[in-house]
Amino acid sequence: AALNRMFAGEKVTPLPFKGVWHLGQLKRFEKLSEILTRYLKPSAADLTAPAFRAKHVELSLLVGLAAAREIADHDPRAERIAEHLGDGTIVYRIGESGPRAHVAIRHGVIEAQAGDLAEPTTTIEIRDVDLAIEVMAGRVDTFACNGAGSIRASGSLHLGDEFNHLFERVGLFLH
Repeated sequence: AALNRMFAGEKVTPLPFKGVWHLGQLKRFEKLSEILTRYLKPSAADLTAPAFRAKHVELSLLVGLAAAREIADHDPRAERIAEHLGDGTIVYRIGESGPRAHVAIRHGVIEAQAGDLAEPTTTIEIRDVDLAIEVMAGRVDTFACNGAGSIRASGSLHLGDEFNHLFERVGLFLH
């Protein structure tokens, strides 16, 4: 509970109930959580730097994809969605040289990783980092973007669509 409150922005130091921790390790953990919070919940000033924007998109995408597995394991509605996912891989590409991440789905287990894949089952391409930020913030119509070609999906559209239903549930838990 303390760790959750810390990630929500409260000044709390999560102390373990078992094991021996050194104060230095707690301080490093606190520093890491501050850095992650900055990248996952950036200020307007942070978002003015192009390199920061790209890292924000990459980390947010990886957190969201990794969260999809946890939600599929614990949310009844997401469990039903995950049951219908076939095996395959989905790669997310942001711009020509922007962030890349992918998920592998095998026997109902979802694994998220950074990086590209040579031959994914499904590919989701978003025009650039700026559009990816708008998509993550829910400020654009993704169907309109798809129609305009600024978001493109190729390969097994069924797998991409089914996973997207699960991926959309992540936002309900992270906001």
